[in-house]
Amino acid sequence: MYSYRNCHRRHLMLCCEGSMNIFPFDQPLCTFSMESISYEKSDLKYVWKDDNSVLVKSPNLKTSNAYLERNRTYECASTGSWRGNYSCLQVEMIFSRDRTFYFATIFIPGLILVTSSFITFFLEWDAVPARTIIGVTTMLNYFTTSNSFRRTLPDVANLTAMNVWDGVCMCFVFASFVEFVIVNCTGRRKVKSNISSNAGNGTISKTIDIE
Repeated sequence: MYSYRNCHRRHLMLCCEGSMNIFPFDQPLCTFSMESISYEKSDLKYVWKDDNSVLVKSPNLKTSNAYLERNRTYECASTGSWRGNYSCLQVEMIFSRDRTFYFATIFIPGLILVTSSFITFFLEWDAVPARTIIGVTTMLNYFTTSNSFRRTLPDVANLTAMNVWDGVCMCFVFASFVEFVIVNCTGRRKVKSNISSNAGNGTISKTIDIE
Protein backbone atom coordinates (compact mmCIF):
# COMPACT_ATOMS: atom_id res chain seq x y z
CA MET A 1 0.00 0.00 0.00
CA TYR A 2 1.34 3.40 -0.98
CA SER A 3 1.07 6.57 1.08
CA TYR A 4 -0.55 9.44 -0.79
CA ARG A 5 -1.19 12.88 0.63
CA ASN A 6 -3.87 15.07 -0.85
CA CYS A 7 -5.10 18.32 0.68
CA HIS A 8 -8.61 19.67 0.24
CA ARG A 9 -10.54 22.36 2.04
CA ARG A 10 -14.25 21.89 2.56
CA HIS A 11 -16.70 24.27 4.16
CA LEU A 12 -19.46 22.20 5.78
CA MET A 13 -22.57 23.22 7.69
CA LEU A 14 -23.14 20.29 10.04
CA CYS A 15 -26.27 19.87 12.15
CA CYS A 16 -26.00 18.21 15.53
CA GLU A 17 -29.04 17.00 17.44
CA GLY A 18 -28.51 16.92 21.19
CA SER A 19 -30.73 15.87 24.06
CA MET A 20 -32.64 18.81 25.52
CA ASN A 21 -34.16 16.86 28.41
CA ILE A 22 -31.87 18.34 31.05
CA PHE A 23 -31.07 21.61 29.27
CA PRO A 24 -29.06 23.68 30.27
CA PHE A 25 -27.31 20.99 32.34
CA ASP A 26 -26.76 18.74 29.36
CA GLN A 27 -23.47 17.95 27.68
CA PRO A 28 -24.15 17.55 23.94
CA LEU A 29 -22.21 14.84 22.14
CA CYS A 30 -21.88 15.31 18.39
CA THR A 31 -20.33 12.93 15.87
CA PHE A 32 -19.81 12.98 12.13
CA SER A 33 -18.06 10.64 9.72
CA MET A 34 -16.01 10.92 6.54
CA GLU A 35 -16.06 7.87 4.32
CA SER A 36 -14.80 6.87 0.92
CA ILE A 37 -17.51 6.10 -1.62
CA SER A 38 -15.45 4.87 -4.58
CA TYR A 39 -12.61 2.76 -3.23
CA GLU A 40 -12.73 0.03 -0.65
CA LYS A 41 -10.38 -0.22 2.29
CA SER A 42 -8.02 -2.52 0.43
CA ASP A 43 -7.44 0.22 -2.15
CA LEU A 44 -7.75 3.39 -0.09
CA LYS A 45 -7.44 3.89 3.66
CA TYR A 46 -7.98 7.13 5.54
CA VAL A 47 -5.72 7.75 8.53
CA TRP A 48 -5.68 10.60 11.03
CA LYS A 49 -2.46 12.51 11.49
CA ASP A 50 -0.61 11.78 14.73
CA ASP A 51 -0.07 15.36 15.77
CA ASN A 52 -2.44 17.34 17.98
CA SER A 53 -3.51 19.77 15.28
CA VAL A 54 -5.92 17.43 13.53
CA LEU A 55 -8.83 19.49 14.79
CA VAL A 56 -8.31 23.12 15.70
CA LYS A 57 -10.96 24.64 17.92
CA SER A 58 -12.17 28.05 16.84
CA PRO A 59 -12.77 30.56 19.65
CA ASN A 60 -15.98 31.63 17.90
CA LEU A 61 -17.43 28.12 17.80
CA LYS A 62 -20.60 28.26 19.90
CA THR A 63 -24.27 27.63 19.45
CA SER A 64 -27.09 27.99 21.99
CA ASN A 65 -24.36 28.99 24.43
CA ALA A 66 -22.59 25.63 23.88
CA TYR A 67 -18.80 25.54 23.77
CA LEU A 68 -16.56 22.83 22.39
CA GLU A 69 -14.88 21.24 25.37
CA ARG A 70 -12.90 18.42 23.78
CA ASN A 71 -12.86 16.26 20.69
CA ARG A 72 -11.75 12.76 19.78
CA THR A 73 -10.79 11.32 16.40
CA TYR A 74 -10.84 7.64 15.53
CA GLU A 75 -11.53 5.17 12.76
CA CYS A 76 -15.06 3.93 12.28
CA ALA A 77 -15.81 0.45 13.49
CA SER A 78 -16.00 -2.09 10.69
CA THR A 79 -19.64 -3.02 10.14
CA GLY A 80 -19.19 -5.52 7.33
CA SER A 81 -21.91 -3.88 5.31
CA TRP A 82 -23.24 -5.56 2.19
CA ARG A 83 -22.19 -2.56 0.13
CA GLY A 84 -18.50 -3.09 0.86
CA ASN A 85 -15.75 -2.29 3.33
CA TYR A 86 -14.83 1.38 2.94
CA SER A 87 -12.34 3.43 4.88
CA CYS A 88 -14.03 5.76 7.33
CA LEU A 89 -12.91 8.36 9.84
CA GLN A 90 -15.08 9.68 12.64
CA VAL A 91 -14.98 12.75 14.86
CA GLU A 92 -16.58 12.98 18.27
CA MET A 93 -17.12 16.43 19.77
CA ILE A 94 -18.24 17.04 23.34
CA PHE A 95 -19.80 20.40 24.16
CA SER A 96 -20.47 22.08 27.48
CA ARG A 97 -22.61 25.05 28.44
CA ASP A 98 -21.81 28.10 30.50
CA ARG A 99 -24.17 27.44 33.42
CA THR A 100 -23.26 30.76 35.04
CA PHE A 101 -25.10 32.54 32.24
CA TYR A 102 -28.31 30.61 32.90
CA PHE A 103 -28.09 31.08 36.65
CA ALA A 104 -27.61 34.83 36.20
CA THR A 105 -30.40 35.30 33.63
CA ILE A 106 -32.96 32.60 34.50
CA PHE A 107 -32.67 30.83 37.84
CA ILE A 108 -31.67 33.67 40.18
CA PRO A 109 -34.18 36.22 38.72
CA GLY A 110 -36.90 33.55 38.83
CA LEU A 111 -36.06 32.75 42.44
CA ILE A 112 -36.22 36.44 43.35
CA LEU A 113 -39.63 36.84 41.70
CA VAL A 114 -41.03 33.77 43.45
CA THR A 115 -39.69 34.97 46.80
CA SER A 116 -41.18 38.41 46.17
CA SER A 117 -44.61 36.87 45.76
CA PHE A 118 -44.33 35.50 49.33
CA ILE A 119 -44.24 39.06 50.72
CA THR A 120 -48.03 39.06 50.63
CA PHE A 121 -48.03 36.47 53.42
CA PHE A 122 -46.75 39.12 55.85
CA LEU A 123 -49.29 41.82 54.92
CA GLU A 124 -52.62 42.39 56.60
CA TRP A 125 -55.43 40.41 55.02
CA ASP A 126 -57.39 43.59 54.24
CA ALA A 127 -54.47 45.29 52.44
CA VAL A 128 -56.12 44.55 49.12
CA PRO A 129 -54.31 47.11 46.88
CA ALA A 130 -50.84 46.11 48.08
CA ARG A 131 -51.53 42.38 47.84
CA THR A 132 -53.08 42.72 44.38
CA ILE A 133 -50.24 44.83 43.00
CA ILE A 134 -47.54 42.49 44.31
CA GLY A 135 -49.29 39.33 43.11
CA VAL A 136 -50.23 40.51 39.63
CA THR A 137 -46.93 42.31 39.01
CA THR A 138 -44.87 39.30 40.07
CA MET A 139 -46.86 36.96 37.85
CA LEU A 140 -46.63 39.21 34.78
CA ASN A 141 -42.91 39.83 35.30
CA TYR A 142 -42.18 36.12 35.50
CA PHE A 143 -44.21 35.34 32.36
CA THR A 144 -42.45 38.13 30.47
CA THR A 145 -38.97 37.03 31.56
CA SER A 146 -39.62 33.37 30.79
CA ASN A 147 -41.14 34.02 27.34
CA SER A 148 -38.36 36.40 26.27
CA PHE A 149 -35.75 33.76 27.08
CA ARG A 150 -37.65 30.95 25.38
CA ARG A 151 -37.60 32.78 22.07
CA THR A 152 -33.85 32.15 21.88
CA LEU A 153 -34.18 28.37 22.38
CA PRO A 154 -34.97 25.74 19.76
CA ASP A 155 -38.47 24.29 19.75
CA VAL A 156 -38.65 20.80 21.23
CA ALA A 157 -41.66 18.56 21.82
CA ASN A 158 -40.39 16.70 24.87
CA LEU A 159 -40.30 17.90 28.49
CA THR A 160 -37.09 19.69 29.47
CA ALA A 161 -35.57 20.86 32.75
CA MET A 162 -36.50 24.43 31.84
CA ASN A 163 -40.16 23.39 31.52
CA VAL A 164 -40.06 21.85 34.98
CA TRP A 165 -38.43 24.96 36.46
CA ASP A 166 -40.97 27.28 34.83
CA GLY A 167 -43.87 25.10 35.90
CA VAL A 168 -42.77 24.95 39.55
CA CYS A 169 -42.12 28.70 39.72
CA MET A 170 -45.48 29.51 38.12
CA CYS A 171 -47.24 27.21 40.57
CA PHE A 172 -45.65 28.99 43.55
CA VAL A 173 -46.48 32.44 42.17
CA PHE A 174 -50.05 31.43 41.38
CA ALA A 175 -50.42 29.76 44.80
CA SER A 176 -49.47 33.02 46.54
CA PHE A 177 -52.15 34.81 44.52
CA VAL A 178 -54.74 32.14 45.37
CA GLU A 179 -53.78 32.45 49.05
CA PHE A 180 -54.58 36.16 48.88
CA VAL A 181 -58.04 35.46 47.44
CA ILE A 182 -58.84 32.78 50.03
CA VAL A 183 -57.63 34.86 53.00
CA ASN A 184 -59.49 37.94 51.80
CA CYS A 185 -62.76 36.06 51.33
CA THR A 186 -62.40 34.36 54.72
CA GLY A 187 -61.62 37.66 56.43
CA ARG A 188 -64.63 39.43 54.94
CA ARG A 189 -66.96 36.62 55.99
CA LYS A 190 -65.63 36.78 59.53
CA VAL A 191 -66.14 40.54 59.63
CA LYS A 192 -69.73 40.16 58.43
CA SER A 193 -70.32 37.47 61.05
CA ASN A 194 -68.99 39.73 63.84
CA ILE A 195 -71.13 42.64 62.66
CA SER A 196 -74.25 40.45 62.69
CA SER A 197 -73.39 39.16 66.15
CA ASN A 198 -72.81 42.65 67.50
CA ALA A 199 -76.07 43.85 65.99
CA GLY A 200 -77.94 41.01 67.64
CA ASN A 201 -76.39 41.73 71.02
CA GLY A 202 -77.32 45.39 70.72
CA THR A 203 -80.95 44.55 70.06
CA ILE A 204 -81.17 42.26 73.07
CA SER A 205 -79.63 44.85 75.39
CA LYS A 206 -82.09 47.51 74.24
CA THR A 207 -84.97 45.19 74.93
CA ILE A 208 -83.72 44.60 78.46
CA ASP A 209 -83.38 48.35 79.04
CA ILE A 210 -87.00 48.96 77.98
CA GLU A 211 -88.27 46.35 80.38
